[in-house]
Amino acid sequence: EGVIETPTVIERKRRVKSNDTIRISDIRDEYFAFIEQKYEKANTRRKWSRALDQFSELMGDLALKEIRPVMAYNFAQKQCDKNINVSNASIKDYHTGVSLMLKYCVRKGYIEVNTFQGIGMKEYGKQAQPWLPFTLQDLHNIFAYDWPEQERLLLAIIATTGMRLTEAGMLTWERFNDTEVEGVRYFSLIDTQDEHVAIKNEGSARHVPLHPELILPAKGKGRLFDYTVDENGLCSSSAGHIINPILDKIAPHKRKSAHSFR
Repeated sequence: EGVIETPTVIERKRRVKSNDTIRISDIRDEYFAFIEQKYEKANTRRKWSRALDQFSELMGDLALKEIRPVMAYNFAQKQCDKNINVSNASIKDYHTGVSLMLKYCVRKGYIEVNTFQGIGMKEYGKQAQPWLPFTLQDLHNIFAYDWPEQERLLLAIIATTGMRLTEAGMLTWERFNDTEVEGVRYFSLIDTQDEHVAIKNEGSARHVPLHPELILPAKGKGRLFDYTVDENGLCSSSAGHIINPILDKIAPHKRKSAHSFR
């Protein structure tokens, strides 16, 4: 009576998984956390996450060390078998996504070699058909249409500059310059200390000269257009949903859209 028993402490050694047995599912959460941190654009994060989940679905929850080069081809073929209309671009994206995961695993020491690196996927899936340019008659018909003021200005800009829809739709007056070079107006698509410009790639950072007959509204502040900006910092979906259905009626063709102005 009165004696306090000391509780028995049972020590359990933490189970450390051997690199030989680490499976895709074991690193999935940490890799997705890495993706969230590394990639700024939400659609890029989703693309690389989907690639890994698609690989697991079609190929199984493999041990990382079981992933061989031949599985890149098997994975591509399984995508073709699953969807006969799968695009080559989609297959390449999924291949790249798995390769990026393997590269991550090499850096973490889980495997020694990225077995998907250097493997081409050009033989799988359907090749994308390029957009067709608008004909001169198409352009006459497009600009004869009674567009709302905002859409007419947007179309005039992309038709005379070759800018992408989202590049033009995201323009701000702060990027406009009509003083630096005498007689030349241009928009800048180059980052400044005050503004980050949403462009497709580094090569898209440029100055865009404006045709002398392109009429702009009076210079203001902020954005030229009020299209909704998505989570990736782009407005192509918002602008495209307004413009493309009308373009499709004026110049009906499955390979013609706002991108045809480029």
